[in-house]
Amino acid sequence: MQMHEPKSVAELHLHLVTSLKPASPIELLGLELALGRVLAHPLVAQLDVPPCDNSAVDGYALIADDISAGQLTTLQLVALQLAGPAQPMTPLLPGQCIRIMTGAPIPPGADAVIMLEHTALEGDQVRLRPGPCTPGQNIRRQGEDIRAGSEVLQAGRKLDAYCLGLAASLGISHLEVMKKLRVAVISTGSEIADANTAYRAQGVRYDSNRPMLLGLIAAQGYEAIDLGIVPDEPSAMQAALARASELADVVMSSGGASHGDADYIAQAFTSLGKLASYQLALKPGRPFAQGQFASTGAQFFGLPGNPVAAAVVFELLVNDALAVLQGQTLTPRIASAARCSTPLAKAPGRVEVIRAFVSVNREGELIAEPSSTQGSGQLSSMTQANAFIVLEESQGPVKAGELVSVRWFDAL
Repeated sequence: MQMHEPKSVAELHLHLVTSLKPASPIELLGLELALGRVLAHPLVAQLDVPPCDNSAVDGYALIADDISAGQLTTLQLVALQLAGPAQPMTPLLPGQCIRIMTGAPIPPGADAVIMLEHTALEGDQVRLRPGPCTPGQNIRRQGEDIRAGSEVLQAGRKLDAYCLGLAASLGISHLEVMKKLRVAVISTGSEIADANTAYRAQGVRYDSNRPMLLGLIAAQGYEAIDLGIVPDEPSAMQAALARASELADVVMSSGGASHGDADYIAQAFTSLGKLASYQLALKPGRPFAQGQFASTGAQFFGLPGNPVAAAVVFELLVNDALAVLQGQTLTPRIASAARCSTPLAKAPGRVEVIRAFVSVNREGELIAEPSSTQGSGQLSSMTQANAFIVLEESQGPVKAGELVSVRWFDAL
């Protein structure tokens, strides 16, 4: 095991996202199953979208030079052009127009479309209001959205509903995506019990970390594997970690990642692989461990035992690390600026993360109201907040009304 001095969150984050490599193989899925999955290869268009020049409105296709800007224009209606495959097309001559529907191909000879609302039909005569008409008006050109041969989605893109619609518009029904990252979660400690267990022993508490972490993992689209609670006993810890590494691409534990007499993660890892243990310049969330199993190549993340500390470390470090392992391209996270409603004590030298509820006042400004409780074991404060105030390492005290950086909860 490697021991490390206190390390900045930014340095460790950069190390994780640049050193880790995708762990997931590739599978082919239909669009109906691909939501939230990560695209394995660039998506290249095989056709133009739209496939031909077509009308953007319901109206009349005509020749722009036939229209007078200063007086009423009358044109002869000669045909109806519908949208759909294999529709016959009537060539257009000067003085003529064709009734056309939205999405219908532009007939030969026409170079503009006038909206239906600007016309009046009398028999086979169409009267058009005075006004300008220019070539290309209300026409969607072939390939103006997508050109055949262009890359429309990059590999590593997490697929949302718009991506699926885009793929379908190109006639693509299946996509190659990264298989779901398998993430196993273990809680450690002889003092914790499962929520479905009745207990009366003094000093025993229910395990909140495991359900929380499993939920955070599933919310990001990964396969969450529950491996229960492991007592503070080195051989049991070693056996549980070894089994977890065979079942998952990533093993995550909470508790036991520090350097106390009863913290057995490091001891258990000595024969399993490499482990680096950190004391982060972070409140809450100081202890953190990261390693790799020698036999399977699975990654390991050891989180603090206090539930809020575990949530903070997951949000600031592990979340992006999992995304990289899934093969997802990271995009810069956009923080919001909000006015802090109360003063905050802070000394430079570490990142401090404050739970807060952020709302909008009458002037349209974001206001961050820190939770009344900020202890690292007080999970109830997370349910009363919707964001973290993140005070960077170099920052000092915050005055009431001062702007602070807020980071919205990903799980919402």
